[in-house]
Amino acid sequence: MRLRELAGRVRPEEIAVFLSPRLTNEEIFLAQKLARVGLRTHQVTSFTHLLNPEIQHPEVVSTGTYRDLLGAQAVLVVGSELDEEHFAVDLLLKRAVRGGARLIVVGRQENRTTQVAEAFVRCPPGSEPQVLLAIGSKLKELAPNAIVDSTAKQRVASGFAGVDSAEIEAAARVLAESVARVLVFNKDWRGERAPQDETSYASFARSLGCPCSRCARNRTRRPPRHGGGPEWFPGYQPIDDPAAIQMLEKEWGTVLRDLPRPRPDIAAALAAKQIKVALVLAKIPSAIRICRRLCAAAWRRSSFSWSGICS
Repeated sequence: MRLRELAGRVRPEEIAVFLSPRLTNEEIFLAQKLARVGLRTHQVTSFTHLLNPEIQHPEVVSTGTYRDLLGAQAVLVVGSELDEEHFAVDLLLKRAVRGGARLIVVGRQENRTTQVAEAFVRCPPGSEPQVLLAIGSKLKELAPNAIVDSTAKQRVASGFAGVDSAEIEAAARVLAESVARVLVFNKDWRGERAPQDETSYASFARSLGCPCSRCARNRTRRPPRHGGGPEWFPGYQPIDDPAAIQMLEKEWGTVLRDLPRPRPDIAAALAAKQIKVALVLAKIPSAIRICRRLCAAAWRRSSFSWSGICS
C-alpha cells in the first residue's frame, strides 16, 4: 500500500514517523519533509528522544560554524571523541591547529585528538561539566573580563577534586590568552552522560561569549541543525513560529499552518493504542526491532500498519 493511500485512511494524529539516530542531517531533513508534506503530520521523532527524553534539549542548538572553528584562536573540546565519532570536525580541528589555533581537550582518556592538544584535562567519566566550572573559576582569576556573562560568574565553581590543578590552570591560561574561542561537544557522545550536560556546555560557552558547535555522530558536512522532533521544524525552529512556517511553506510549496498539533508524548500515544500507522526510517534492520519493542502494545492491534525502510 502506498504511503499516501495509507495516510488517507487515518487522521494525521494517528500517524508517527520514527527516525534512527544514525541518520545524517540531510536524511533527517528529508524525513521531516516527508512527514509534513507527504503524510501531513508533525509526529516525527527519533528513537533517542523516545528512549532518553531527559537528554533531548532542543533549546541547545549549534551556534558555531565550521568557519568559526577554522578562525578560532582557542578551541575547547568536551564530551567528545572526535577522532571516532565525527571525522569532519576532527579534520577541520586539526587544520585549525596547524593554522595556529590552540586546542584544549577535557575528557577521560587520551586519543588522536589529544595528541595535538596544548592542554589536556583528564577527568573521571561524567565529571566534564564540573571540570568546566573549575576552568571557569581559574579563568576568572587569570582574566576577570574573560567571562562576559554576569550570571555565569555566579555559577563557576572554586575547584574540582580528582583533577590535576596544573591541567586546570593550563586550560584556563589558554582561554585567557585568546579572544576568538569556540566550544565543541558531541550531541551523540557514547560516554557517560547526565541529563543537564548539554545545557552546562552551552551555558559555559555563553559565559565566554563564544559560539558553541554541537556536533553529532553522522556523515554530514556541517554541524547538525535539523533535529527531528514533533515540536520543531528543521533547524530547531518551533512549529508555531510564523516566520519558520512562512519560510518552509515557500520552500516546500505546501501549506503547513493547518497541520494539527502533535501529541505531547508519542511513546504514551503508542502505548495507549492511539497510533495506527508507523513509518520507521533507519540505517540498520535492528532499529525496526527496537521500534517493535517500544510499541509492543500497539503491534497487537489488528488494524495497526507499519513500514520499515532501511538504507
